[in-house]
Amino acid sequence: MKKTNWSRKTIGLLSAGLIAASLPPAMSCPVYASGTAGGERGAAAGVSGEESGGTAGVSGEQADTAAAQTISVTGVREEDLGKVSVRAYQLADGYYEDGMLIRYVLTDPENAPITDLEHPAASEISSAAAAIAAGKYRDMDQGTVTLKRDGNTDTFKGEAEPGLYLVLVSGGEQTEYNPAVVAVNVADANTGAASGGTVDMGKFFTEGSEKAYLKYTSYGRELGADKKIAGSAHTADSLSAADSPVTVGNPRADAVAKGDLISFSLDGITIPAYTDAWESPVFMIEDALDDTFGEISGLRVEVRKRKDGTNEYGAYEEIPSQDAFSLTGGNGKKNFRIQFSPAFLKSFQRETDLRPEIRITYQSKLEKTDHYNFSANLNRMTVTYSNDLTDRNSTKQVTDHTYHYTFAIDGSMDPDAANDGDENTKTWQTSEFVKNGVRVTTADEQDKTVVKDSDKNTTGTKENGKVNTVEKNALSGAVFTLYKDETMKEPIASSASDGNGTFSFLGLDTGTYYMKETKAPEGYTPNTTKYRFMIGSVTYSDEGAMTSYQVAVSAKGEADEEYRDVKSFLYHVKPAVSAETGRITNTVETAVGSQTPVVIRNVRLKNLPSAGGAGIFTAAAAAAFAGAAGIVLSGKKKDKEKADKK
Repeated sequence: MKKTNWSRKTIGLLSAGLIAASLPPAMSCPVYASGTAGGERGAAAGVSGEESGGTAGVSGEQADTAAAQTISVTGVREEDLGKVSVRAYQLADGYYEDGMLIRYVLTDPENAPITDLEHPAASEISSAAAAIAAGKYRDMDQGTVTLKRDGNTDTFKGEAEPGLYLVLVSGGEQTEYNPAVVAVNVADANTGAASGGTVDMGKFFTEGSEKAYLKYTSYGRELGADKKIAGSAHTADSLSAADSPVTVGNPRADAVAKGDLISFSLDGITIPAYTDAWESPVFMIEDALDDTFGEISGLRVEVRKRKDGTNEYGAYEEIPSQDAFSLTGGNGKKNFRIQFSPAFLKSFQRETDLRPEIRITYQSKLEKTDHYNFSANLNRMTVTYSNDLTDRNSTKQVTDHTYHYTFAIDGSMDPDAANDGDENTKTWQTSEFVKNGVRVTTADEQDKTVVKDSDKNTTGTKENGKVNTVEKNALSGAVFTLYKDETMKEPIASSASDGNGTFSFLGLDTGTYYMKETKAPEGYTPNTTKYRFMIGSVTYSDEGAMTSYQVAVSAKGEADEEYRDVKSFLYHVKPAVSAETGRITNTVETAVGSQTPVVIRNVRLKNLPSAGGAGIFTAAAAAAFAGAAGIVLSGKKKDKEKADKK
């Protein structure tokens, strides 16, 4: 490269090139790395161009004798490979005389001043990066190197002439990469021997004895934005033996009853490592509840930082100043948006080993039962953040969700899908119980036409030449009451059977319930059988979508001492979660139609006759009866007299 008409202010003379920086194995930004260790500074170290005989406008031609060398950038995250752009912008270039490297000069001392090229300060690198991002950097394209990915590795390489370069990685998916520096050093000014440096985007930069900023910060479930249910209705201690099939401890899914108060916690949301290079970084957290939830209450925004002198987190502390963030929605609403101020975000730029973390907590009740069984009540969180220093208007988003399930007896497996107009969804209707009336009629055997007629829903049994025909009819108007206690003293819900003989209970949690008929249909005797059913054996996918649950039914009649198992219903789906909305689409894998319900029968009250009987006579009937009796008696008497005469 030939240089003419120098007008760049020279900063320092390094007789043997840039001194190499040691790179500890951690994360930081900026990172200063070079390929070789430089020698000691010469006698003219720190002498300006004017003092060494040059001027601000050095004339003549200086030929570079050092050839371009390979610089490398490693540590780009796997999810960003093939997507990011890696560019190295020249901060300092070599100045040559008589074919030898004399000094390094800044490319743009106005927008990227560096006091000591051997030890560039983090603030100086941030300022230079900001100038590049704003398009202010002089000769933006001259000396800029675009690095290409080396095969299938996480390494990017490019050819660069001797000098100091600022590396910017842009276009990451969930990662914000802060600026780093890398150098091509001339090891021997006489021969022009040089070597390229390597910078690891996942290492710390040591500035004196202190570690500088994080190199990058990644968001999402892997490194922080962990939304979970803080106050699960089920814990290992609270479950009784009867509830033991219930799955416990899934932080993204829970089984709840209508009216339950749910505590939410958005934990471990890492504050990005925004340096002064970022003018107005965006970092915003939004949360939205389904309409089935009630209003938000108890909203708190907290932060925790590293304890002084330790490598451990301190306790979460509420953020008191509204200058730190703006709040839209929140308490009394069903959603909120929290946007942190750039000043607040950048106040943590020098935190390294443990990045400060945000926690947001609040509560809400489940108030409606529009979604039940495999239809989830959704809570959706979105984090929007700046992650491309070269594009001020560019932001990325990550989402996280929690799912809240409540259950129904005799309801659709997935009411959302049942409303989609697909006629096949009618097979998704469950029917754990059905109410039937029973009437028995007896006829002579010769009058029997059928023993079983499915069309008429009748069955016949042959007994001693007679046929008993049992007609089963769906009964409406039977009332069933639900209890949580086995003594059935504390009712929690009631439901009446409809014209199909079915009745429903909605908004149930997992656990054990007791049920009995508390009102019989008109004209029928009540059924005295007591029923117990357990909702449990719930399984979830890793994303929190429910995959199966079970309803086990047992019964106890008047003669039974204990409940006896009657029937068990196991329902199973294959869920698919939308990455964009968090909504779940279920593929039903249970043939509901093949599962017959538990039949609860009522018998008709006997129809006692009221047509009269012996002992009720009219006067005429009594006289006629008496006359007839007298004739008989007279006849018998005459016969006796005849016998006596003989």
